[in-house]
Amino acid sequence: MCLLCRARGTWPTWRTGVRTHPFSAHAWGEADGQLIGEPYPAGHYRPLLTIGPPLSAGEEATAGESDTAGEADTAGGEATARPP
Repeated sequence: MCLLCRARGTWPTWRTGVRTHPFSAHAWGEADGQLIGEPYPAGHYRPLLTIGPPLSAGEEATAGESDTAGEADTAGGEATARPP
């Protein structure tokens, strides 16, 4: 999926998340804000980890984003990582 997105000039976002009732974990991809090939609607799973596109030159991470995979934001929510 990620390679196909890159071949078309789009950087995909990879996410992992969970739902609690009933418990289920899942990983999925998004491109341009749209879920890719997913049978579930947006919001079905709560994202826990996001690996997004690399930052552009001069662009800074926004509040709640991290340059390190697995580092949660201060609100105990989703962790965000950017590939090198």
